[in-house]
Amino acid sequence: MINSFLVDKQSQSIWTSYMHLSQFSINNQPVLMDIRISPNELDTIEQYLKLASSDQLQEQLRYATYSQEELTLIFPSIRKLLEYGARQNKKLTRPAIRHNYAYMYQAGQNNPRHTLMLVLTYTRVLEELLGTYKLALDKHRLEEANKHFMEQKRVKDWLFSLPIADMSEGQYSQFRQLIGG
Repeated sequence: MINSFLVDKQSQSIWTSYMHLSQFSINNQPVLMDIRISPNELDTIEQYLKLASSDQLQEQLRYATYSQEELTLIFPSIRKLLEYGARQNKKLTRPAIRHNYAYMYQAGQNNPRHTLMLVLTYTRVLEELLGTYKLALDKHRLEEANKHFMEQKRVKDWLFSLPIADMSEGQYSQFRQLIGG
């Protein structure tokens, strides 16, 4: 039934990434985001991978010239993404590991040329890892929102279970706000 909703390769890739992400949760514990990549960095990585997909970076590899943005923002962001992938691989069982992100992270550590070569060689892998990171981030945000909602619900349930005569002034004021009075 779910396959009928898959319209194109991109949505199929997102579904594959989601299925890969579901392996990251251990005993249904929330996925902890131990590597933080800012939204600006995520957008930058995504744009750079699009350039790599359209073969616009091939000439750059030949001449080994890098912009300031690549050296200060793009390559460090890609290394963060690879570090995230390496840490997630540590949480998986051996058969579930699809790519050696730790090797990619080490290879591009202090060498922009190696990082660019990784981007050009493993563009699709990095796109999938980026999608996986975004899904994990969304899942983390959803779990945080759900946790906050459940805490508020628990307080409301407790407040509604109290008889009005037993409520303090503050509790009664809160109760009136909840019922719109």
